[in-house]
Amino acid sequence: CLPGTQTSTSTSRSSSTSRSSSTSRASSTSSTTSRPTSTTTSTRSSSSTVLTTSSTRTSTTTSSSSTPTGSLSPAWQAAYTKARNAVARLSLSEKVSLGTGIQWQRGPCVGNTAAISTINFPGLCLQDGPLGIRFADLVSVFPAGINAAATFNRDLIQQRGAALGAEFKAKGVHVALGPAMNIARIPAAGRNWEGFGGDPYLSGEAAYQTIVGIQSNGVQACAKHYINK
Repeated sequence: CLPGTQTSTSTSRSSSTSRSSSTSRASSTSSTTSRPTSTTTSTRSSSSTVLTTSSTRTSTTTSSSSTPTGSLSPAWQAAYTKARNAVARLSLSEKVSLGTGIQWQRGPCVGNTAAISTINFPGLCLQDGPLGIRFADLVSVFPAGINAAATFNRDLIQQRGAALGAEFKAKGVHVALGPAMNIARIPAAGRNWEGFGGDPYLSGEAAYQTIVGIQSNGVQACAKHYINK
């Protein structure tokens, strides 16, 4: 009887272990199966939140950057509106052309931007320089910036700018590449004479008056250079 009983007990134990093991495995499998579902749901939910937040941020940024005209004058607001409408009609290649130009001296001026017929843009002519029109005949050579600054006279400096602007306008130039407003830090620098000297206040005042004078003739002034040579 003992061997039979032992066998029966072993079988029973074996059965019980097997069942327990199976149950455990089943539970484990069930648990494992349900976990990824939960994780997946959680991940999706998380992902959804991130996307929503990101979308909101983008929307806010776009909104703030698309309305920079709040504090501008009516004339500037009209200019921004006109520019936005024009840019919206440009192709990618036309945008690149507008932003890069057609290289040095590949047109009537030292710098040129190609015309874009789709928006009736005639192109731009950008021409040197701070003392008068470069590479042109029948033009004046005006007093150098350093000499103009030595007068300490705002009115005279503005009149000089206006005379510069009138000649640029008469020659068909859209953008005058000046005034030069580098601060003269090294006495031996070869282009110190273009600017208004080593005093920041004097240089700022002289540059301002020159720009006002040039632009009074409908020519855009281009203050330079922001990186000293």
